[in-house]
Amino acid sequence: MAVSSQLIWKNWNKRLVEILDNLWENCIDNDSFLSGDCAEIERVEKVEEKLGYKLPDSFRETILNFSSKIHIFWEIKSDNPLIVIPDEYIGLSCDFGWDLDILLELNNGVNKKINNNNNKMIFHRFADGGILALDLSIKDSPVIYSEETKKEEIEKTLLLGTNFIDFMNRWVVLGCLGTNFSQISKFVSSSGIDSDCVYANKWREWLDD
Repeated sequence: MAVSSQLIWKNWNKRLVEILDNLWENCIDNDSFLSGDCAEIERVEKVEEKLGYKLPDSFRETILNFSSKIHIFWEIKSDNPLIVIPDEYIGLSCDFGWDLDILLELNNGVNKKINNNNNKMIFHRFADGGILALDLSIKDSPVIYSEETKKEEIEKTLLLGTNFIDFMNRWVVLGCLGTNFSQISKFVSSSGIDSDCVYANKWREWLDD
């Protein structure tokens, strides 16, 4: 594994710990950051065989060399009278992760319509039904957020990163925030998550203060 990849994993861990520490001091009642072991190649190949295709390269590298399973959770609340929280941040949350062992469940059960119709590999499903997925129809398999609206029967879709590692590099900076379209879309431009957009800079300034 290249040194640059080792630095990527180190930076992800460091930033997430920093953010949770900052949020804990300021405005959250609970949080978690759980990470599993790296997967052995044989374990990955068994999952790929059952899926019927090879995992996208950047996701596969992450599973093999960073962690096969991760879960990050936090939520901003406003019940502490001693802390001033901007109204626009109240209710922001993170409930994100991936798990090699449930990829089959995610891609053969819930959200089957979205997955099968659009050639997506789901790696995370939010509680309200939105998904994070890798678009297998495009080279490098960009990460997208997709949310099927029942009323209009169309998808709300956001491009989040050009591949899985690019997506994580962008999202980790912001604390992996957002659990639905309205929260995540504020930080997204046409090229993916924009950690330097006006809203993101304002969020990071408050978060790191």
